[in-house]
Amino acid sequence: MDDKERVSWTLGGVLDISRVGDLRTELAGFLEAGNPLVIEAEDAERVDGALLQLLCAFRQAAEVAGMEVAWGGVSQALREAAGLTGLTEALGLAEAS
Repeated sequence: MDDKERVSWTLGGVLDISRVGDLRTELAGFLEAGNPLVIEAEDAERVDGALLQLLCAFRQAAEVAGMEVAWGGVSQALREAAGLTGLTEALGLAEAS
C-alpha cells in the first residue's frame, strides 16, 4: 500500500478566469505527485464557470489516476455557483463539510 502524505491546498478568495492558468499548473503538479489532496475553499468569495470547469476536469483526472481528492472547507459562494451550474455532484460537494 502506498503511504503518500496528504497535501492541503487553499484556493483563495477570487476564483475566476484570471486565475485558471496558474491554478491549472498547480493542479497538474498535484496530479503528477499523486498525493491525496484536501482542497480548502472556505474563503472563496467569487466563483465563475471557468474555474468550476477546471475543478471538474481535475477531479475527473484525479479519479482516473486513483488519486484521493477531498474538500476541507467550502464557502457558500462556491456551493451556490456549483448548484447554479449543476456541478455539485461532479465536484464532490454534496458530501463536503
